Amino acid sequence: MRNKKGFTLVELMVVVAVVGVLATVAVPIYSSVTKRAKEKICDTNRLLVESAVIAYLEVGNNGKPHTFTSAARSFGMENPPKEKEGASAGPFTEDVWTEDFKTNFKNEKLPRCPFDEENGKYAVTLHYRANTTPAVEVTCETEHENK
Repeated sequence: MRNKKGFTLVELMVVVAVVGVLATVAVPIYSSVTKRAKEKICDTNRLLVESAVIAYLEVGNNGKPHTFTSAARSFGMENPPKEKEGASAGPFTEDVWTEDFKTNFKNEKLPRCPFDEENGKYAVTLHYRANTTPAVEVTCETEHENK
């Protein structure tokens, strides 16, 4: 009797074929899961910035709430629109955010969109609301749909 130690060529080819089929199925699934995770992180970052803006608008005006005009000025707009229904100011990216506002983030490290870690910034738009602080809209400056 021969001593059989090892695999035959056919057995190795079957294993390679099975691994190939598994890879064909797994790679697209991994890709879509990764994209969904990045989208969730981006949504979370937008909510984080929105919460920081709302907190800043509530007490960032020397302990008093900001009006629409004072909020727009604090984000760098010299001549904000008149306070009337439908008025909006922005979008303001972090390039014009005041240092006072940036302290709302841990170590003043501003969140970045995971689709573009270097340049993925968030923009803040303020919308006038009568007799209260402005409504806040935060958008991501990175286009996700194409990635």
